[in-house]
Amino acid sequence: MKPVHSISLKKSLPVMSISIYLLLSIFSFLLNYQDQASDMIAKNKRFIQQDIAALIREMENNLTYQGQQAAKNSLLARGVNQNYIILTAINDRGQIIYSTRQSTVNMWAKNVIDYFDSGENRRAIESKKILINYDSNNKALNLYAPLKLVRNDGEIRSLRTGSLFLNYSLENDFSILLDRVIRQSLIIAFVFGLTLLCVIFFIYRYVRKPSDHLLDITENFAINQQTARTNISGRGEFARIGSAFNQMADELVISLNLQQEAQSRALWNKRVLDSVFNSIPDLFFLMDENFTIMDFRTGNKDALYKQPTEFLNKSMLDVLPPRNSFAIFKRRRGLIRKRENYYFRI
Repeated sequence: MKPVHSISLKKSLPVMSISIYLLLSIFSFLLNYQDQASDMIAKNKRFIQQDIAALIREMENNLTYQGQQAAKNSLLARGVNQNYIILTAINDRGQIIYSTRQSTVNMWAKNVIDYFDSGENRRAIESKKILINYDSNNKALNLYAPLKLVRNDGEIRSLRTGSLFLNYSLENDFSILLDRVIRQSLIIAFVFGLTLLCVIFFIYRYVRKPSDHLLDITENFAINQQTARTNISGRGEFARIGSAFNQMADELVISLNLQQEAQSRALWNKRVLDSVFNSIPDLFFLMDENFTIMDFRTGNKDALYKQPTEFLNKSMLDVLPPRNSFAIFKRRRGLIRKRENYYFRI
């Protein structure tokens, strides 16, 4: 049977409780933060997609009917949103034509905007769809959208397609999100702590306290306090263990009492037997089947031919004179197998 291992509740319970509380609190915080961050990012993606889609329609209409200045004004009007770090319109060659940062106008987008991806810009133009990517390092959204550009006056080329690029900051949203998640996590941590305290109280009341009681009783019983008994009420496992211990202790006490009584009777019988043998001058020897002398009794030790150390644990055939030894050996079968008594004089 394999051994069953156990641990000390007194030492391990506080450590385990604190560890579980910290792990649950941290896990809850991270999970809540991740879920809300994903929702916040998705919400902002929908917002800028709708806002930029409306801006594209407005700019394309202005380019067609009112001119480039009107389109430029529409783009600059979006710049009032503080989360719009930079919003630019780029022609089909990758050159910035309108921008909320005037210093970047007429410059190549890939040279002046660090987080601008020419590949993503090209895919947006080719797919004719708005693409939005989340930049986890900068906590920002990068948007690429196709923009139809009308030809300039005097140009022979027909309609061209450029693009819009937007870098949308989420720093403020993450800051607000972190404050909200911390407040929520404190409430959750309080609930966890209260629940854990209830669990600890339950374990202390119905597990540790009965186990300490059983330990004290068994230790007291082990140091000969035979009246020690458990007092655990209820129908649980500890109550069953306590009842089994009490039953075992009662049976053990009865067994010990019977053993002590038997030892007392044996001692009394020995004394009576010794007194009987001491009153008889004859010699009595106790031997095994090989005639080895195991013990002797006599009331007259002067009748011994040898000292007890010279014949105890030795064969009677070697101790007695040859004539008597031969007589005993000759009647060995009758002595051992037939259980006959044999008398002879030395």
